[in-house]
Amino acid sequence: MKSLGKCKYCGKPAGFLRTKHKACEMIYKEGWKKMLDLAEKSFTTGNFHFLRNQLLEIAQSHFRTEKDVEDVLTTVWEKMVDHFLDDGNLDEVEEEKLVRFIKETGLSVDKLVGKDSYTKFVKGRLLRRVMHGEIECFNGDVPVILGKSEVPVWVFQKVGNYEMRKRREYVGGYSGFSVRIALGVYYRVGGFKGNPVEKTELTHVDEGVLVFTNKNLYFVGQTRSYKIPYKKIISIIPYKEGIMVYQDAKTKKPQFFELDDVWFSYNLLVNLVTLEKD
Repeated sequence: MKSLGKCKYCGKPAGFLRTKHKACEMIYKEGWKKMLDLAEKSFTTGNFHFLRNQLLEIAQSHFRTEKDVEDVLTTVWEKMVDHFLDDGNLDEVEEEKLVRFIKETGLSVDKLVGKDSYTKFVKGRLLRRVMHGEIECFNGDVPVILGKSEVPVWVFQKVGNYEMRKRREYVGGYSGFSVRIALGVYYRVGGFKGNPVEKTELTHVDEGVLVFTNKNLYFVGQTRSYKIPYKKIISIIPYKEGIMVYQDAKTKKPQFFELDDVWFSYNLLVNLVTLEKD
């Protein structure tokens, strides 16, 4: 007995051992492209009110589902975040469009939270506000006791803490003569003539949480915790792996923090320090 399969798109007979019509598959793929193009163009006009309904109409005529519509909205929103932040700045007009897109299309924020693009959006918005003198309270756990009028701004997890430490080693060799005391073993008589050489190197000392507030920088590690008041910071230098913070006290060693977003952490700290000192 012949096995006639059904098309997974239209549900009609597709032929012997077949699961789809080529024409139906082309319509299906075309539907995704049409929805993407329409959603992207909406950012040019800034009109999002009827976008979801328009996408649903395309979906229904192209064997697509409401889930596909939600996926298209999410994909386009993420793409526009990357586009707006390509110059390193999220201005007010760009932020307003991204926020309205979510509200007017009914895009689920829960679907966005946790994605890299959403984190980029939050960071971009925060940086712009701090640059304009606005402090936004961090929404999450803060493992430090804050002072009066002190507001947490951002918290970095799994931060490596390094500092410059001196290490002494001896360069040189032995003088004197050797006395054989056993087969293959020698006891060297004489003094060690090497010279002590001091080297300064970056040494890993702890790992923990780095907290940015409007007044201080806190490090909460496994073996030590401390704070650096912004008014004491004289220099911040960005590196590929992290940032180096210098304080004006001679007794304070420069602190290096290894973290996952150097560009954001550097710009945030520089602007917070500037705000506190002004």
